[in-house]
Amino acid sequence: MSLRVAVVGISYEENLAVGSLPYARSDALKVLEAFRQHAPRGSDFMAALEPEQTALPQLVAALDRFFSKLKPGDDAVFVFEGHGLQQGGRSVLVGSNHTASNAAVLPVDNVVDIMLKNKPRNCVLILDACHSGQSQLRKLFYDPLQGQSGVSVLSACDLGERALDVKELGGGLFTFMLLRALECANGQWEDGFRKATVSSVFGFVAKQVPAWIDANRQRFKLGQDFVMTSRFIANLRGDPVLTLVLVARNEEHHRRDLQLLEARGSLNSELNGCLQKLDDTAQVCSRYALEQLGRDTLYLETETHHRELEMLLGRCLCDVGDCVDPLEAFVLMAAVRTHDLGLLGAERPLEQNRFLCSAKLIRLGEARELVIPMPDATAAEAVARIVEQMANPTSNVPHLIYWRGIEIRTALLGSMLALAHTLSVMGERHGQDVGGEAFGRL
Repeated sequence: MSLRVAVVGISYEENLAVGSLPYARSDALKVLEAFRQHAPRGSDFMAALEPEQTALPQLVAALDRFFSKLKPGDDAVFVFEGHGLQQGGRSVLVGSNHTASNAAVLPVDNVVDIMLKNKPRNCVLILDACHSGQSQLRKLFYDPLQGQSGVSVLSACDLGERALDVKELGGGLFTFMLLRALECANGQWEDGFRKATVSSVFGFVAKQVPAWIDANRQRFKLGQDFVMTSRFIANLRGDPVLTLVLVARNEEHHRRDLQLLEARGSLNSELNGCLQKLDDTAQVCSRYALEQLGRDTLYLETETHHRELEMLLGRCLCDVGDCVDPLEAFVLMAAVRTHDLGLLGAERPLEQNRFLCSAKLIRLGEARELVIPMPDATAAEAVARIVEQMANPTSNVPHLIYWRGIEIRTALLGSMLALAHTLSVMGERHGQDVGGEAFGRL
């Protein structure tokens, strides 16, 4: 039982009949690389990315040769990045040689026919193209893709809809979410691996695409009439594994902290520089608070406290397979550095909830004369929500927020930070914080 993956990416450079798609080829390369790095052992791949490969006759012949090697029990995957059109109520994919006088289009159901010739266990189609859903056919007559055993389809949008490219994401919105899913953003953790199956990938993308559009509609000036309905048919035999991402095993977690996680190492210079400034702000806040309250009242060793929080958070994240985006790692580390700023904002800081005060100051961008540097207002809002969650860690109120195209799971990260903070306080602090030295040490 093996996996065969065909990836097609067409940018239609200088093709005036349909217009160029500057991200299609690069998106296809990213998807191909994700499969090559993480697909199960024994998988096979085909790529058609150049005009001489993606002209319709050559493309059909290549797909026919590649999928003819399938055996019963194998799983076949077809990924298309390019133009899609609706023709006679059906979704068709556009070849690189398409012209106004010479239509070069491949109906989606013809692709299914090619894939099914050797009777594989599953045929999986992933289509990042306009008009690729074909689901409106159900209103007219039988949809050949609906109800076929072993045929599963995930498309960027329905007939009459267009797939969105976003410069900020570096490509198509659909492919951006697909790549996150293939990197196991929604995968199960098992025996040291996170694994992405067809159902987990489809479910993640189908949920995240419309959620991203709703969260970013105003920022990108998308009208209320703009919809991008990811079509989702999963008629599976089993649930094929598409990718496997190796993570550290439990016994390796005890020495890892947030600073060492892969996501932390992926931060760019802008975000690392911001964290350094927040470190400085936290140190000044600590000195001010100790001068105001005294060490007998407030036990606050900022550097030690932050280091322990990051160690505990790193252990938590390792236990869930280190499945955290670099931008989520940034807002979590920023929250570690800013959660005590409320000591400067409350008249009686130990009688009020310092975390709610901290969140208010983070949104304002300053605490007394101290600037609280953040990359932008959205990042500040995400950090503030994480700190607020520390005030009520059992709250399950959803906090959907997208920053630079990434969903920041503020409720989850805030609850995790609240747990780490409770453990840290129990181990380090005395008196009224934890009910006495003996209990604190225990």
